[in-house]
Amino acid sequence: MIVVEKSALTLPGQQGFSPLEYILLGTIAIAVVSSGLFAITGFYLTFLEKGVLRRMAATPLRKGDFFLGLIFTRVVVAVFGAVLIIVVGRLLFNFTLNFSWVFFIPYVMVSTLLMMALGVLITLVFKNRENANQFAGFLVTVMIFFSGIYLPVEFLPDYLQRISNFLPLTHVATGLRGTMGIEPLVFSEYSLNIVGMLVISIALLIFAAWRSKWGEKRA
Repeated sequence: MIVVEKSALTLPGQQGFSPLEYILLGTIAIAVVSSGLFAITGFYLTFLEKGVLRRMAATPLRKGDFFLGLIFTRVVVAVFGAVLIIVVGRLLFNFTLNFSWVFFIPYVMVSTLLMMALGVLITLVFKNRENANQFAGFLVTVMIFFSGIYLPVEFLPDYLQRISNFLPLTHVATGLRGTMGIEPLVFSEYSLNIVGMLVISIALLIFAAWRSKWGEKRA
């Protein structure tokens, strides 16, 4: 008879956690990516291609107000989605992760901004919505495998671990692990990470608002 035993997964410097709890991290990270990255490559470019923004240019609505509304909406969606995933996970799977809510909520918000900023970079290269969405989907797939989302980065070969350091989702996942109690939360690293992501995100989003030409219609 084969006996299967369930045991907690423990990596150096991390607390014991079950594989399902680690998958919870991945689910939240993907929700953040979807709320941020695809809001730009999908929603924004769709409005631009269909001439919606061109018609808005004839109204009193300012570009800054439009982008602030877009940012606020996607951040709220990301936070709501993350909290909903946690609630459902605890109800159905009895997750016992010790969330630091004071740090978790701001990190989800800033991570969503970072993903939106990444979407901005993609739209500067790919002017067509279909091409931008395809590249965004490819990029997300790569980051999922190499950013420690569903499998710890420590499981990867050394050269892939070095590559993962350059992927935005790696830093998102690192911060989420700390705020979710999967590994110890080091306040100095958390602060440096969140401030760096916030500065990069705001700079790129302001640049996008400045460069945005609502009068053009993309094919």
